[in-house]
Amino acid sequence: MAVVASWGSSTDALFDEWVSSGSHAVIVTTRAALLDETWLGRRLGREMLPEFERLGIDPCGERGEYHTAVVNTPLFSSPLCVRENGRVQRSDCWALDLLPC
Repeated sequence: MAVVASWGSSTDALFDEWVSSGSHAVIVTTRAALLDETWLGRRLGREMLPEFERLGIDPCGERGEYHTAVVNTPLFSSPLCVRENGRVQRSDCWALDLLPC
C-alpha cells in the first residue's frame, strides 16, 4: 500500500509522475533486509512496481527502503555521466559508490 504524501498525493501517483517526466534516477542505497545488492544501479521504472508491491516497498522509498541519485532530468543542462565504483554493505544497508565518467 502506498504512503499518502502530506500534500495529498499518493506515492504511486508521484512515482508515475517521476517516470513520466523523462527523468532518470538510479538506486544507490537499499535497506539490506528489504532489497538486496542486485537493486543497486537500477534505474527507477514502472517495471519495478509489482516487485515493490510484493515486497511491501513504498514506490518512492518513503520509509527508507531505498535512496537514489538523479542522473538525468529535463531540469539539467546535460545528463550526469557516472560509473560504478564498487558496492559495500555497512550496517543494514547496501550502498553503490559512483564516480564521474
